[in-house]
Amino acid sequence: IYDRIEKRKSKGKRSKFNYRLLVHEMIERENEIIMVAEAYYPRYSNYAPMTSYGYNYNSYYNSTARSRYYYNNIIGYRYTHAVVVAFDRNGNILWDQSFPLENIFSFSLKKFITVNAASDRIELLYLDKNTIRSKIVAGNKVIEGEAYTPVKLLSEADANKDKDPKMEGMEQWYGDVMIAFGEQEIERRVTNRIKANRSVFYINKVKYHPVELDN
Repeated sequence: IYDRIEKRKSKGKRSKFNYRLLVHEMIERENEIIMVAEAYYPRYSNYAPMTSYGYNYNSYYNSTARSRYYYNNIIGYRYTHAVVVAFDRNGNILWDQSFPLENIFSFSLKKFITVNAASDRIELLYLDKNTIRSKIVAGNKVIEGEAYTPVKLLSEADANKDKDPKMEGMEQWYGDVMIAFGEQEIERRVTNRIKANRSVFYINKVKYHPVELDN
């Protein structure tokens, strides 16, 4: 974004941004206050009003100006990324991180990121199409970059048929434990010719276990 601003500035153009922030509850620590927010922008659909007899020309058509008036209608919200910013007690920024949000479009404005401020690290997670996407940071240091973890199925013989579930989400449970939940269309191949399909509502217990990497 900084590069884009500088590029437009060099051409004598001003930068305009229509991003809005959905701010989570502040996280207070001994020497810092952490803000987590999800950036989004509304998507609009232009439409002309209609009456029961067809188009209402009086409301949107001006015969003198020969122009049509359309109404902007919000059809949903596109999420782009999440930000984590740490402030000191005087409001000065200590560090910040970002986390891209992919494939998130919602008809209602709601929080998708689950935040776990365990010990000295910040865990950012959200569920997208039966996959837990996560990023773990500790200050300016990235403990674990963007990771993708499929939700666990009941049996290794099961296969998830639903690539775009109607309902799924993540929530904080207790301590540093979270839950992932949603609906799935499960296929189990009993034999080469017989399949046992079923619809399930699942709950996965989710907990981050740091992995010690060799130098």
